[in-house]
Amino acid sequence: MTILIKKKHPKLPVSAPKARAFLRKALRLLGIRDKEISIFFTDDEGIRDLNRIYRGQDSPTDVLSFSQISSEEAGAFPNENGEEILGDIVISIDTAGREAESAAIPYEDVLDLLLLHGLLHLLGYDHEGVTEEREEQMRAKEEEIFSQIKGSR
Repeated sequence: MTILIKKKHPKLPVSAPKARAFLRKALRLLGIRDKEISIFFTDDEGIRDLNRIYRGQDSPTDVLSFSQISSEEAGAFPNENGEEILGDIVISIDTAGREAESAAIPYEDVLDLLLLHGLLHLLGYDHEGVTEEREEQMRAKEEEIFSQIKGSR
């Protein structure tokens, strides 16, 4: 299992080891092994550019996911270790900070929720343009995994 983490600026308030550990636990709970995921922590400006280019929305957002799985039949592309590349997750630490403040929950919990949310998108879960039932399935899976990880501190 490979989890690559990059920050736009080295001083961004993100612990790469904590983010990596959280994702490893989530992947194990989901029964996923031998995969590669890239995480990029940026600011509102960086995520706004990506959101405009790839989604046509000229505004910042909290998390974006870019799956590398071309189709269910084809699967994902392998990396140099033979692991399938699931894709990339991009998180705005600016937006995460505002969400933590407005919800009065710890910043680290918001980052973990966004990591999990992005991971579920890479695995095919969605909440936009789908039935209410599919949206609820994603939310339920998110809550289940998050509570299992956070309950095991």
